[in-house]
Amino acid sequence: MIFCISISNRSTEGCLRQMEGAEMVELRADLAGFGPEQVAAVVAKHPNVMLTWHTTPESEPTAEAAIEAALVAGARWVDVEIHATEGYRKRIIEKAHRAGAKVIISFHDYSATPTANQLVATTEECFALGADVAKVITTAHSTAEGANTLALYDHFEPQRLIAFAMGAEGAFTRRLSLLLGAPWTYVAPSEEQATAPGQLTAQRLGAMLRGGEEFTPAGLPHRVSVPATKSAAQRAVVCAMLAEGESVVENFAVCGDSLAALRVAEQMGCEVEQSGDTLHIKGVGAEAIRRKLNNHSDTPTVDTGESGLLTRLLLPLVAALSTVPVRIGGHGTLTRRNLGESIEALRRAKVAEIEGSGEGGLFVPIVVRGPIGAEHIVIDGSRSSQVASGLMITLPLLPNGATLTIENPTSLPYLHLTEQVMAAFGCPLVRTEGCGQITYQATAKGSDSSTKGSDGPTNGIDNPISEDYSPTVIRLEADWSSAAYFAAAFAVAQSGVAGGRWQRKEGYLLEGMATHTAQADEVIVEVLRHCGAHIVEEPSGALRFMPSAPLRPLEVDASNSPDLIPTLAVVALFAEGTSRIGGLHRLATKESNRTEAVLGELKALGAKIDIEGDQFVITGSCGTGGYTLHAPIGGAPLHSHADHRMVMSLAIVSLFTEAHLTIDSTAAVGKSFPSFFSKFQTPDTI
Repeated sequence: MIFCISISNRSTEGCLRQMEGAEMVELRADLAGFGPEQVAAVVAKHPNVMLTWHTTPESEPTAEAAIEAALVAGARWVDVEIHATEGYRKRIIEKAHRAGAKVIISFHDYSATPTANQLVATTEECFALGADVAKVITTAHSTAEGANTLALYDHFEPQRLIAFAMGAEGAFTRRLSLLLGAPWTYVAPSEEQATAPGQLTAQRLGAMLRGGEEFTPAGLPHRVSVPATKSAAQRAVVCAMLAEGESVVENFAVCGDSLAALRVAEQMGCEVEQSGDTLHIKGVGAEAIRRKLNNHSDTPTVDTGESGLLTRLLLPLVAALSTVPVRIGGHGTLTRRNLGESIEALRRAKVAEIEGSGEGGLFVPIVVRGPIGAEHIVIDGSRSSQVASGLMITLPLLPNGATLTIENPTSLPYLHLTEQVMAAFGCPLVRTEGCGQITYQATAKGSDSSTKGSDGPTNGIDNPISEDYSPTVIRLEADWSSAAYFAAAFAVAQSGVAGGRWQRKEGYLLEGMATHTAQADEVIVEVLRHCGAHIVEEPSGALRFMPSAPLRPLEVDASNSPDLIPTLAVVALFAEGTSRIGGLHRLATKESNRTEAVLGELKALGAKIDIEGDQFVITGSCGTGGYTLHAPIGGAPLHSHADHRMVMSLAIVSLFTEAHLTIDSTAAVGKSFPSFFSKFQTPDTI
């Protein structure tokens, strides 16, 4: 794989410095403002130079003189734009070929991405005009537009095609173009010296393509159980903080996100002790937390680690309890997650002050200052259920009669999970539904909490804060999000892929899973059964995956269970026919842009995956007589995107391909499932 460093320094010496050590150089003579002598001086110093001059009809004579000088000096490539005048183009092609150089005919759209048919027609025109290599560059405003550009590699010989998209939304296509077979891609010497929007530096792209970590499990465990749900764990920890007294959380599993919640509890003054899988939290109550937040001369900081859920749970809670600014933020992938829907929801709740960071003020750290001024809060729930859950937990702390209305609610099972956890801590909500919305109201506060004097807790609007949260004992269910990876692997294995190598007549067991739960991702069982997986429920409650016929394609809208989409995409690879997986609008603000991550990594493996509207369209039959997956070209590692769900989904893919796959890092699994890989290493028999 070759990096072509694009240089445009306005001095000959500067260009020569930037060329040092480069495999290939593109000299943007037009941007550098070079005349023929300067062009010749630069070209003569490197054995693999491309001369590029983006022309207008008026600048063609100047460009032609510079190109002639470059060819005499030994340039190996010349870039001619598709819109150049016919005479100029023909002369340049003739001179280049006579000098032994090759010609790139290039098309650039600096504002948009044409349709798929237009892109194919444009590429065909480039070759018809005499291109040795066609270069088709668009501007992407979405992952889907970037995918349209990359689809050209399905129609043309990759080694004769440079196709990618500019802009932030298209940056991922620059790496993918190489992994799909492009002869080179363009990189910048530094961010400041980029010659096109979204252009990566040589250092950054090189780091993404070098050094892979082994991560293919040796085999499938015959039986497996998974840790408790971190979604319920974080909700339970937050509610336990608000309950004055000791709560016990049973079946608690340690992971990065749950630890972040415990650190917040300790910061608020709670005592936390864990023995085995039992967690004891001595909560301090809402009033003590209010006093702690407000008793600061400077802005206190609440660190939520990398957890988007914890951040969204705490934003409204802190706003309800604080009358001084409080900074909420974390690190890692959280700093790249757009929290615009949370900020908008808090503004609708009339929080006194809310200010985010980064581009558009939509990222952590976020500073909030209460109180919450709205008595009847109305939010849009179409993008996230997590901020709604935070407001639900906050409702009992607001004045009597306060309500929360969620319009266009999504991920309904997660809202029900919040209700269940709150009820366990003595704060049931009254729910009413209708006309595409849900309204919640806290149960009426008792006379004790509503008649506290001036020394009692206050939310800053001269109304008492409820202390209705009560300590409790709660047992967490095993996590269906974690179980989904094994359910998918068992179903694929038993469908006969890879010549039936993984089929096991005794079956594979998924143990310890509660059914008919409020966990959204339990739907994986229904989806797999609909595809033809043979799943039997044992008297013990375990699920046994038995041998089955090849899996049928998926037709599923995963809007209410978006964390399943990477896993479902893996299943689709090994199902026969074309699968459609909807709900992509829910993926942009996860640990990574999962639409981009799933599309990119599966394309790198040779999968047939595209985007249509809000759906992945995936053609399956890998390993069952159809196409086969392969390692990325050049042995490059897969990219984890620092996303736990991507690492685990790709690990399942690696089980069913003969290709030797590596990944840049597996560390992200610690966020939700630290023991994931060890589950494969434990000897077990049925």
